Amino acid sequence: MERVSKSALFCSVLVALFLTSYAQQNCGSLTFENNKQYATCNNLPVLSSSIHWTYNSSTNIVDLAFRKTGTSSSNWVAWALNPSGKSMAGSQCLVAYQSSSGNIRAYTSQLGSTPQLVEGNLSFQVPSITAMLTGGDVMTIYATLQLNSDLLSTNQLWQEGPLSGGAPGQHPLTADNTASVGTIDFRTGETTASSGSDFNSRLRKRNVLEGWATGIKLGNDNPTTLSEIHRNVGIALFALGTLQVFALLLRPKPDHKYRFYWNIYHHLTGYTVIGLSIYNVLKGLSILGRGHDDWWWAYVGTLIGLGSLSALLEAVTWFIVIKRKKESREKLPHSMNGANGHGHGAL
Repeated sequence: MERVSKSALFCSVLVALFLTSYAQQNCGSLTFENNKQYATCNNLPVLSSSIHWTYNSSTNIVDLAFRKTGTSSSNWVAWALNPSGKSMAGSQCLVAYQSSSGNIRAYTSQLGSTPQLVEGNLSFQVPSITAMLTGGDVMTIYATLQLNSDLLSTNQLWQEGPLSGGAPGQHPLTADNTASVGTIDFRTGETTASSGSDFNSRLRKRNVLEGWATGIKLGNDNPTTLSEIHRNVGIALFALGTLQVFALLLRPKPDHKYRFYWNIYHHLTGYTVIGLSIYNVLKGLSILGRGHDDWWWAYVGTLIGLGSLSALLEAVTWFIVIKRKKESREKLPHSMNGANGHGHGAL
């Protein structure tokens, strides 16, 4: 009986996930207030959002709706165009949130060097803008945009953040919030997702630099260790890791004559780092003494398991490669001379 109950629960979860996924993917099935319909819609890749619009080619007027699910009355949402780049600076924003009085406020805001969503005019006309919060967790911004030809295919951004003192505050810096950028073409109906905003790229570079500096600081604060070998291997790992990162900046192009030698260096250094890392962890566990034997065996067991799995997958891969090569050699004479070996296919 317990097994049946678990199976039923598992099936229910699968069905719920399927229905949720279908509802998210099929943006054309969504309904809006006053039965308004749009010619084109696209689901945006992050932040549970979708963009819907109708484009009038004779007037360059875009009638659109930006829909964000999973929000709340304590959050603000925004959608923007930015012809100057994929960063927040220069964005032409449509903003909406629920005020403390319970009314929905929708307005336009042009971001400058500071990310403050204050009300102001945009570089293009917005004849109308309204917003509605339905079900307590779905915010939809309705707007009519009078665009020039330069804005018909440009960058788009969308965002969500908390209210602070009754006004939009700083949005979170999660992966989804920093990846909510892409392009939109109102004429063709195509949207593309970006691999990340300029801000996200700068954030990753800063984190790498801070991690590197932190490692130097920790080593300087602890000049003595219980094992000189353990310390020296750690320094070597730190140096090799830094070298690997900087080597990426000097990587030759695939067709460059030195790319072959660079690949040899890069792989040898990488394998050396892996080997030294395993050794140094084992060395560190041995320094801790016999009271930590369980950790030592757990680590060794994990390495053996991962090594065995890698060897098995490698063997399977080689088996498939050899089998395909053999099949291709057997088919080669037929492909050259026809199905019956005389230059003519079978009738």
